[in-house]
This record gives sequence, structure tokens and C-alpha cells, in this order.
Amino acid sequence: MIKKLLKNRRELFLWSLAIVLLIIVISYAIFAAHLIANRLNVAFQAIPPGSQTVETFKLETLKTLLENRTATPPPPEPTVSN
Repeated sequence: MIKKLLKNRRELFLWSLAIVLLIIVISYAIFAAHLIANRLNVAFQAIPPGSQTVETFKLETLKTLLENRTATPPPPEPTVSN
């Protein structure tokens, strides 16, 4: 098999080029994933411990909206007439 590949130098060159390009693409994908993970890690470290996350904020907001919808409306404020 190796002798056949060595005979056809153009095909050998194309296979070598394809392998090198594949290695470059995989390396770039790993590097990009590393950058994205690093950015996410920095973003999550910016949230102080014990603070609300986005999900708890959404749940609290939804709970407040539902409570306000079912609650009785506040009495109207008295108007001052001259």
C-alpha cells in the first residue's frame, strides 16, 4: 500500500495537505472552546456568592407578578380639592 502511495505523489501530497488542514482546524476549535470557557468562567466568577442568579430572579419576578395579579387593588389615594 505504501508503495502505491509513493508512486502517486500528487495523491500523497493531497492526503498530507488534508491531514495538516484537519489538524489546524481541530487545534483552532480547541482554542476557541478554551476561550469561550474562559470567558464563561470569568462571567460566573463576577456573580458574588449568595446573590441571585438569573433563574431565581425570573422565578421571583414571576411569583411577584402572580401575587400582584391576584391581590386586591390598593384603595385610591384621597384627592385634595380646593
